[in-house]
Amino acid sequence: MYNPFNKNISEIEYEDLKKLIENNVSEGWVIEYKGSFPKNKNIANSIASFANSEGGWYFIGIEEKENESKPSEIIGFNLEDYKKPADKVTNVVKDNIDPIPYFETKLVEIPENKFVLVVQVFEGNDAPYISNGSVYIRVGETSKPLAIDDRYQFDKLLDKKQSFQKRVISFMDNTFFFDESYTQPYLEFYVYLNNPENVLFEDFHSEEFFEMLKENFNSNVKLSDELELSSSVNFDNVYGSVDSYMIRHVYDNNPMSPGLTLELFKEGHLKLIFPFNVYNNSSLNNEYESLIYYDSFVSGYDNLIIIDLAESIFTFQTILTQYKRLLEKFDCNYELNFKYKFNNFDSITPFMDSVEYMDFIHENRLPINLKTLIDIPNRGYSVCQFKYFNPMSFAIKIIEASGLPRYLIDVISEGYAKYVNMKSQK
Repeated sequence: MYNPFNKNISEIEYEDLKKLIENNVSEGWVIEYKGSFPKNKNIANSIASFANSEGGWYFIGIEEKENESKPSEIIGFNLEDYKKPADKVTNVVKDNIDPIPYFETKLVEIPENKFVLVVQVFEGNDAPYISNGSVYIRVGETSKPLAIDDRYQFDKLLDKKQSFQKRVISFMDNTFFFDESYTQPYLEFYVYLNNPENVLFEDFHSEEFFEMLKENFNSNVKLSDELELSSSVNFDNVYGSVDSYMIRHVYDNNPMSPGLTLELFKEGHLKLIFPFNVYNNSSLNNEYESLIYYDSFVSGYDNLIIIDLAESIFTFQTILTQYKRLLEKFDCNYELNFKYKFNNFDSITPFMDSVEYMDFIHENRLPINLKTLIDIPNRGYSVCQFKYFNPMSFAIKIIEASGLPRYLIDVISEGYAKYVNMKSQK
């Protein structure tokens, strides 16, 4: 994407804006100047046109020369007249454009206590972006609505969307190799960032990043504001692959076995192989109060495979919290595309140290999974804005896949709280 400053939008200052005039950076396909705030629908039309085209820069507070398309003066605006200008643009986009394109803003202070708002709009992967009921594209220095019968341009926009979807699905289909003799239940979890700048970790191949990566995934994270418990998962095997790093928990396990494995890509994407620890009723933690009742439900099921839900959720939540911490360190605020693939899940039954869960299986008997493979969602992938990325809500999908009805998710929080309390006392 064209960048007149050759720097991140967060680094732009008044001196950078002055160079737009000094260098006669003309308004056109990727640049638009406005001396003051135009009507809301005009703002939306311009931003949508950039997203539908190749991205661009939208400046409010820079005037053009009369009858020309070149910037003439940085006049700015007062915050008394336009309170929270970045929020105004965000709200205009939310109210007028569907789907919402990705953009960033920077409020740049200029002399005399005035400001210029810089909006960087990225080329969208979810085109066409519809503004005020029409599809706008850039034509020279203006935003023009597409004619209803312009099939060529509409097909181009749809091809862009389909191409992105194919990239995401291809990423999620390119899994690790598992020998047919591998019978342990495991989860493949994929996260694909809709990163318009492509590379998130600019210094990805440096020694400094490598050491920081190890530190990130081997140091404690606080799991939530409500929990006073910090946790980490120890990864003792870290090495490089093609534009990615493999981060593994091996220790005394066979290094040829898949085991707990993360693959982190320079774009910020993640692939996670998460094996579930399996138990029988006699090998579950003897500190669980419910075991005295649970034994009567599982006796006689010699081939039953038990998963400790609290343990699995806790570990999965920890890893995703470490991942989120890393993305935040690099100012990630992109859209996440994600998918779960549960494998070898036949004959699985979940355990949770909860009175409510014991009541449930007393009334309904044990939930025993009969499906070998479970994909969530069943087709395609799910989408989440990074600001709503909650590792605990992602971990709860393990409960659904294990066979518990959704309405029990809140109920069995008692069992998870017991597990967390037990961990905090060790």
